[in-house]
Amino acid sequence: MAGRTYAAFDQQDIVSPGDTIIAVQGTAELRLDFIYISFSTLTDELDDMIQWTVQRFDTADGTFDALTPTAFVDSDQAASLATVTGNHSAEPTYVAGQVLLDIAVNTRSFQQWYAQPGREFSTALGANEGLGIIPLHAAGSTGLCTVHYVE
Repeated sequence: MAGRTYAAFDQQDIVSPGDTIIAVQGTAELRLDFIYISFSTLTDELDDMIQWTVQRFDTADGTFDALTPTAFVDSDQAASLATVTGNHSAEPTYVAGQVLLDIAVNTRSFQQWYAQPGREFSTALGANEGLGIIPLHAAGSTGLCTVHYVE
């Protein structure tokens, strides 16, 4: 897979219903391929579970903070063309039936997902198309999430 690779990270308090922790969207000319995602918590937890969902969205609605992706390989690499957001207080419009990953992770553990070559999670081409990562838990946890993607 050729292209430029970037990393993005965010953390936020997890609430119910879930709020998007990170959303990454391409453009009408740019498809993004997710190659790595990590899920964990920051707070001292009891044995409990957080449900993490990766889902496609088709409208980048909402109120959020802009995140600045980091070049994965070379600090002189051009800035990412993708729009990366976090700390959502209003959600993107998620596409029904387009969940790509849905896992439960113990709050005392760390979970990583790596794409097998040719099996990356890809965004659709479109100005508002992207992927969001949504943690769901009753309350009281701070979720951490990192994504690596290729443009």
